[in-house]
Amino acid sequence: SINGVRIDSAFTKTAAFQFSAQSFPATLEPGDTIKGTITFYPQVLGSQWDTLTFVNNSPQPVVRVTLTGNGSAPVGVGNVADVVHRFDLLQNFPNPFNPSTRIDFQIAETSPVRLEIVDMLGRTVRILTTGMFEPGSHHVDWDGTNDEGRMAASGVYFYRLTAGSYLSSRKMILLK
Repeated sequence: SINGVRIDSAFTKTAAFQFSAQSFPATLEPGDTIKGTITFYPQVLGSQWDTLTFVNNSPQPVVRVTLTGNGSAPVGVGNVADVVHRFDLLQNFPNPFNPSTRIDFQIAETSPVRLEIVDMLGRTVRILTTGMFEPGSHHVDWDGTNDEGRMAASGVYFYRLTAGSYLSSRKMILLK
């Protein structure tokens, strides 16, 4: 009919919104409606927007609807930012330090882990952690004490991470 509108497709540009409705093409007469569902899949935290576009292949203008949503952290799927793809031992912070420092490391797959502090001669000063670790980012704090609970002397130390077949070490300085 001359008053009807044909809709050939409907789409959004991003994956943040999804529109589902009856199948297209559809012809709408005056007073007809199409029921559809707009689902919001936040990709990141914060406000997002997109355009739902209804397209027809006739000379009639395209109809656009603006969509907005406010994203929040996903529930039950873990923190996407914490996905780790490789093993890594990061530089401790602060460095130099007194009285304590933080050591961050990343595990790419479930592995037996040992993180230890050694002196300049390679002698173990303190074993900070051992055990099986799940993939992800981890950290351990060192308070500058040895395995007997006594404060280590000022100087240069190394921290060594063994995780499965991965081995890495870094240098740090304890100042008093």
